[in-house]
Amino acid sequence: MKVTVVYFGDFARFKPADWPGKRGTIELPEGATVDTLAEQLGIGDEPFVVMLDEAQHHRGAELHDGDTVTFLPPIAGGSSSPLSLGNDSASPPPSGGGSTSPLPLGEG
Repeated sequence: MKVTVVYFGDFARFKPADWPGKRGTIELPEGATVDTLAEQLGIGDEPFVVMLDEAQHHRGAELHDGDTVTFLPPIAGGSSSPLSLGNDSASPPPSGGGSTSPLPLGEG
């Protein structure tokens, strides 16, 4: 069977040298899984996110003729520091520069 493989991010380093871009077709035996494909491509135990025909799947998902398999690097990011809203500076506002407390109801 033949499946189309698409690489994103730094996973392009695993593409066969004869592919002009980040997409190509691979021949696999019937009953092959995403893990079988990953091994054949040299991805092996590398952590990855896999999309099978535009839906996220796991390494054990069985492949079928004509499937499109997309390999993406694991998604991570963010910050361990809390999000600051409204004040981009790390220093406190100057004293005497106005009140930061809300107005009592009915005023303003």
